[in-house]
Amino acid sequence: MDRLVYVAMSGAKEIMRAQAANNTNLANVNTAGFRADLTAFQTQSVVGPGLPSRAYATADSAGWDSSNGSLEATGRSLDVAIKTTEPVRIAEASGTAPGFGHENLAPLFQELVPKVLGQLASSNVRPGIMIAWYEEPADDWSVVLHSGFDIGDQAVPEADSIRVVDLPKTKVASLVHRGPMDQIAQVYEALVGWTENSGYGLAGRSRELYHEWNDERPELSVTELQLPIK
Repeated sequence: MDRLVYVAMSGAKEIMRAQAANNTNLANVNTAGFRADLTAFQTQSVVGPGLPSRAYATADSAGWDSSNGSLEATGRSLDVAIKTTEPVRIAEASGTAPGFGHENLAPLFQELVPKVLGQLASSNVRPGIMIAWYEEPADDWSVVLHSGFDIGDQAVPEADSIRVVDLPKTKVASLVHRGPMDQIAQVYEALVGWTENSGYGLAGRSRELYHEWNDERPELSVTELQLPIK
């Protein structure tokens, strides 16, 4: 009988350990950057003389929750978030600009975006968010710009200048810029500086997601900059 009580009490003890982890997780639910502990129960046989007919439970750590939490807007212009993007399928057009900077990229955007929208309209496809990404600059600092729209699982026939591309899931440093695009170069410099000073390395081509686009009042535009990191 005493052995039965021991096994039962050991189970109760492990339940209390698991509850302590749950209490910690709940207490830190609003703590920025907190990762919840994961607990799993395992069955262990009682080692000793006699038949191996008794077993007790143990609560062991199963690691921590690595999923991304919700982003909290602070209103500060240079807040950076580390997150993993979802895969996205876009219909895009591309072209070469003489360099970075609003004065070089804006005319190319004005050429590419109507092409993509025209192809989507003729295919009865509803465009999602507008996305742009860049290839590595050439030796003369010219850069290939890809600009398009999220199309999800909608079918888009490819034309001479339009193609469908799958952008993969990737870990990025993300910064939201509010305002006109002629100020974007300084924001990129700040994002790259923060990334390098925080110990991350660049791991791919940058992306831009245009959450809000306002030609009449550019100060109301909202653009998310994403730098793939490792």
